[in-house]
Amino acid sequence: LLLSPSLLAPSLLLSSSSSLPPLSWQMSLRLPAVVTGRPQPTVKWTKDETDPDPERVQVETEGKNTTLFIKVTTRADHGKYTITGTNSSGSKSAETRVDVMGESRRFRLGLDWV
Repeated sequence: LLLSPSLLAPSLLLSSSSSLPPLSWQMSLRLPAVVTGRPQPTVKWTKDETDPDPERVQVETEGKNTTLFIKVTTRADHGKYTITGTNSSGSKSAETRVDVMGESRRFRLGLDWV
């Protein structure tokens, strides 16, 4: 008699679900999450429904723990971050909103700042 292990659809626990308090410009950002299921789900992070910039954003996944990390935030990091866990039993997503406050762009036109 062969018993196959039971399958479990993905389950997610995003530490900062919903919305984070605003971050100051040039601060670091960590979004930790725990993704479980059987078999272990594959993990995908997106920002505003596209892949995050690999030059600036690091994703570290070890076992069921995953973290999206930005060393130095800019205003461009403002947006909706979504994590999705997928396995043969299904898919589950969670999202959080990140607001980055701070340095605004100012340009000098003639002698006046705009």
